[in-house]
Amino acid sequence: MNRNFILAFTCGVITVSAFAQSTASPESVTQPSVSAPDRQQVLDKAKQDFAAEKWSEAFREFNELHSQYPTDAKISEYLAESALNTGSTELAISLMEPIRKVSPERWQASALLARAYAESNRDAERDAEIANLKQLHDTKFAPKIAQLQMFLLERRVLPNGSVRIWYGLEPWGKFNTYLFARIYDAQGVEIYHIALDSSDLDQALWAKTHSKEAAAGERVFFLDGYSRAQKNPDGTSAFTQALLGTFDGKPAYDRIRDQILAIASDRTSPIATKTSKQPN
Repeated sequence: MNRNFILAFTCGVITVSAFAQSTASPESVTQPSVSAPDRQQVLDKAKQDFAAEKWSEAFREFNELHSQYPTDAKISEYLAESALNTGSTELAISLMEPIRKVSPERWQASALLARAYAESNRDAERDAEIANLKQLHDTKFAPKIAQLQMFLLERRVLPNGSVRIWYGLEPWGKFNTYLFARIYDAQGVEIYHIALDSSDLDQALWAKTHSKEAAAGERVFFLDGYSRAQKNPDGTSAFTQALLGTFDGKPAYDRIRDQILAIASDRTSPIATKTSKQPN
């Protein structure tokens, strides 16, 4: 299939960087009830460790705070995300389900539950949380969720590294990105990223051979991968863009997730590749 390669590397990095560290820093309707100086010090240290992705330390510190303030939703959310990042998925679920039941509009808890269910292979419950987040986003329930373009849905640890996948609540960027993934090596260094796009520029050509689907509102989607830029002696950097898949209509999340994991595990090959240069 003929297709012009559209280089979205820079756009992807800039747009997604806000979500690269966590699902989203949990915001609470009320401030934490921690007021004693020593507890505030623990809270500040826990937030620092959370932001630095020192998950074991953050988990220990937020667990201590949670034992003192078990009804504080914000502390519970921080603890739940720390638990997810240390492999304690069931604990995260047990922390978030009561909050979600009492406050279904609390989108932070819903996002963390969606991730916990995804990482537990509880697909129906995952999809229910995604639908709740989408509704809160589309109805502009609150400024934070209305502005949120994507959230961290899944983190998978592999023998050779790890993968994080962000799910789009709306298509974002010049190329209408619906899904974004980062692949990391065993040392935690990003080595590749993948985007599921449905650029407006591709639709007219596709519609010529898929008139029925286009008339019904369907679109063509492309799964593209981008290597980390490597510096050259001439002062430029080179990176490779790969076409990993084409889809008539929006593909199911599980299908794309499985393909991303296969790519990360070197179990699949691209359809086509192109190497490009850019100034350093």
